[in-house]
This record gives sequence, C-alpha cells and structure tokens, in this order.
Amino acid sequence: PATAKNVISVGASTNSLESFAEDFENHFSESDILSNKKYYENITLINFSSRGPTSDGRIKPEIIAPGMMITSARSNTIDGKGFISKMGTSQATPLVAGAIGNIRQFLKNEKNIHNPSSALIKTLITTSASNHIKNVSNYYKLSNKIVLRHSALVSRMGIGFGILNTDDIFENKINFKDRELLNENQPNIFCMKSTGQTLNRFTLSWVDPPSNPSVKNHLVNDLDIIIIKNNETVLFGNGGIERDHINNIEQVAVPLDTGDIIRVIVTSTYIN
Repeated sequence: PATAKNVISVGASTNSLESFAEDFENHFSESDILSNKKYYENITLINFSSRGPTSDGRIKPEIIAPGMMITSARSNTIDGKGFISKMGTSQATPLVAGAIGNIRQFLKNEKNIHNPSSALIKTLITTSASNHIKNVSNYYKLSNKIVLRHSALVSRMGIGFGILNTDDIFENKINFKDRELLNENQPNIFCMKSTGQTLNRFTLSWVDPPSNPSVKNHLVNDLDIIIIKNNETVLFGNGGIERDHINNIEQVAVPLDTGDIIRVIVTSTYIN
C-alpha cells in the first residue's frame, strides 16, 4: 500500500494549461475553463490527491507528478480515436514509474551501476524534484490525532519532496553513494566547499526492516542526517528542530554562498 515506508508513494498535481490545450475543446466548455482557471495557471496539488501523514506521522506521498488530463493510448478505438485523456493518481504514478525506468537505465549505462538499491532510486528522485508548487497549504488539514512538531513537515504532507523533475539526475548534478555501511555510534562524515550560490539538497534514505504491526512508531533503524554549515548552523532532516525519529527518508535544503563549508553527518540514534 501507499503508506508502506519503503515504497515511493505518488500524489497527483495539476498540469499547466499549455500542456493539454488541445484536449480542452473536447472535454471542457469555455465556462468550465474560466471558472477553474486558477488550477491551470499554477502547478498545484489536485484536491482529490491523498495527503499524509501516515498513522505514525510519516511523510506521504514522497513525490507528486502531473495527474490531470493525461493523454495515453486507448484500448477501445471503435470511434476511431486511438487516445484518451484521464485524470487521477493512476495517471501520475505511471509517469514516475517510467522516470524510474529511465533512471535505472542511466545508472547502468553512465554509472556502471547494474543493481541500484531502491533507497538510491528514492534518494535520486526526491533530491531532483522541483519545489515550484503553489497553493498546497490551502488543501492540507492536520489530523487532530497527530501533532507535528515543526511547520516544515506540514507543507510536505501533500507534495512530499516536490514534483517529478529528473533534469539534475541526467545532467550529472547529483553526487551520491549507495549501500554505505553505518555503524552505531560511529557516524559517516563528508565535507564539501561551495563554489557558488546554490540551494543544495542533501538526502538520506534507507530500506527499513518490517516493524511489529502493533507498535505506534514503525521505524526500526533510526538513522539521521545532520548538516553543519560553516561550523555555526546546524540543520536536521525534513526541516526539524531536532533529529527525525519517524521517517526513513530525510532531506535538508541548504542555501549556500561561495566558500561556505558544509559537513554532512550521517549518524544513528539506534540500529537493530
């Protein structure tokens, strides 16, 4: 199911008006277009797309993709039309699946990685995602049974880590490591120096073992990513004010200037 911690869950976004302009005359009247214009001018989360969090507070979905008026091949062509346009998360999910297929082929052909872990795929697709999405907060409602400790998580409960965009992957703009070993109480530390003004995203993802269904928190191995900028600013995963003890994917977005020094610390609270 989409709530499983090791899968990539997909939500649906709107499309820009230009992306399916030819279909409008067949599916919508002019009054329909004008009354719903706000949904076509900006990329935003579709109101029928399910939002997180899960029952134990995890971010879901991880990624969103266009799910409005997606045109694809039609099995029934009695009327002479070989294509059909539909909307839904069932249209968004195949887009992500196809992108992942291309990513796996890219890793094989360009990086000589023939068996990438599912955690690497999730890391790449969430790190390269675009955050240019509007009006998300208008749709989100907090469950009265779950209290989020920091507002940064709230905005992610509908859009995850952003909308599908694989440009940075295929343009070799993402450095990564796969299947790294981590010993408890012995962090892995990586250092870098910024060469320009950028917004860097650092993502940690791992395949977490199954938990006992009766427990409240389903995280078995509690790993964490911590970013230290210029020996002054300490940043925790997923916009938190402390370590994240819920999710098995964590991301930190850091605005950098030329010469900034970054330490990336991958550590653990506990490993079972």
